[in-house]
Amino acid sequence: MKTIVLSGTKDYDLRFHDENVLLRYENFAGRVNLELSGKVSLYEVSSESSIAKRHLSVTGNVELSSVLHNGNYDLDITLSNQATCSIRSAFLANNANTSFNYLVKHRGRSSKSVLYLYSLVKDASKTSTLEINFEPGAVDSEAQEKETAILLNDSAKNRSTPAIYCDEENIRGSHALSCGHISADKLTYLKTRGLNDNQIRKLLIESNIQYITSRIKSKTVLKYIQEIVKKYV
Repeated sequence: MKTIVLSGTKDYDLRFHDENVLLRYENFAGRVNLELSGKVSLYEVSSESSIAKRHLSVTGNVELSSVLHNGNYDLDITLSNQATCSIRSAFLANNANTSFNYLVKHRGRSSKSVLYLYSLVKDASKTSTLEINFEPGAVDSEAQEKETAILLNDSAKNRSTPAIYCDEENIRGSHALSCGHISADKLTYLKTRGLNDNQIRKLLIESNIQYITSRIKSKTVLKYIQEIVKKYV
């Protein structure tokens, strides 16, 4: 797997074709333009707070898996004819205000996108916008978006805005959102199993990002994610 560390304020223009790539953000404040073709598996992790503006131009089949910690993250994706993009992202906000804005633009015919995001918020405020645009020419395209936000304590706050806009016919789009604290019944049950608050929090975080880590084969990437999880327990 190719690994690229992004830090400082430098902007990046990257092109990948039929590759597995890890982008690691470390106190990064810049733009990343990516041209992705063929079959690309792209992984993102951030062990430190960053401000990252990413643009993906997709002409092939892309899988994007992210575990991002604190900061502000914007993602703008453009899909051409028959392009597909499957996104699974987890955002962990801890003692800092965090925001992310995802925009998926279907410009090509028969393009497909799936966007699943999980947010876990502790002692912080998180805002997000998930937007799908079916632009002229995107006939026979499909898109799904879903966000689940879990508030880990009483001081955690969340504001999410899902949206779908359509300028084309014969398309299929759907979106869903759920947000809330861990239920009292679930907490009581877990405590009867002998788990303390920190163990419960760790279990919930790991279970909610498992849908991302399950498709990551790199031990290096998994190690980075474990370092992030430790900040929450």
